[in-house]
Amino acid sequence: MSLLDRLYRRSASARHQSDRIDSLKSQRTSLKASLSEARQSIRSLTARTGYPPEPDPTLTGEMSAALAALLLSDPVTRAIPDIASIAPRVRMPVATRDIMLVKSSAQHYLATGFSALDSILRCLPELQNVTHPRILDFGCGYGRVLRILRAAWPLAPITAADLEPDGLAFCMEHFDISGFRSQISPIAVPLAHSFDLIWVGSLVTHLDAPKISGFLNLFSSLLAPGGHVVFTSHGDHMIERLQSGSCHYDLTPEKSASLLSTYASSGFGYEDYPNRSGYGVSATSESWMRQTIASISTLRFSSWLPHHWDNHQDVWCCSRQ
Repeated sequence: MSLLDRLYRRSASARHQSDRIDSLKSQRTSLKASLSEARQSIRSLTARTGYPPEPDPTLTGEMSAALAALLLSDPVTRAIPDIASIAPRVRMPVATRDIMLVKSSAQHYLATGFSALDSILRCLPELQNVTHPRILDFGCGYGRVLRILRAAWPLAPITAADLEPDGLAFCMEHFDISGFRSQISPIAVPLAHSFDLIWVGSLVTHLDAPKISGFLNLFSSLLAPGGHVVFTSHGDHMIERLQSGSCHYDLTPEKSASLLSTYASSGFGYEDYPNRSGYGVSATSESWMRQTIASISTLRFSSWLPHHWDNHQDVWCCSRQ
């Protein structure tokens, strides 16, 4: 070290700068350790949650067998136009944590997806001849309906949305789509283009009246001029099941009685799930839903198929004015 360097280091300014350099080096070492720890935590979290979820090979085999059975025996699936071309394009990957499959069989799972396609084409037969419709599956889950939409329109730009990130990630990984995470409230969403078709399966069935109106306004804003939204709701068929006790829809007896009472008096009933605020079970009569649609100036009612989706939920189709 030169004499000049030694003299400089003896000055107060030099000592201050030297201490600051040592402090920054210490901070850098600490930050590197924290970064390494954070990366390890991310790796551990990824390994624990399986993100995105991996398909289950056993369930994939069950799905293939279920598809073959549907093509032989299910009248709804067999009646879908061009089903011979659509069926081989259905992608079979399915996640173990897909609750819609856990709650049913592979055959019923696939049949529900085909029932959605059947509902769409009954409402909008002209879509059979459209090769590139811009499609949004709002509430995609793990792809129960989305896989069928992708098979029906293999060249279409498809977007999916869901509240839960795992299912959305699975769909983006396996069905060649783009996606965004939605909210339980009808807030504006940033999307690059408007849609020719929006499918909304069993969302309205869980919302109160203000949220139903809010989401219908949101869907209208996402449609291209002349585009269509096809959505499902609980109607008289659900009310009959609730009255008979054949299904309680995860409601307590008291909440079931309250929903039935308000539905009888107004044509609309809603109750929160136990211990969950703002999300539950709704029932909407034909007249109530028609009035709600009519109150939205940008939407025009097109068609109604009572208890048609999966022989359970009502199907509604509206067009953007």
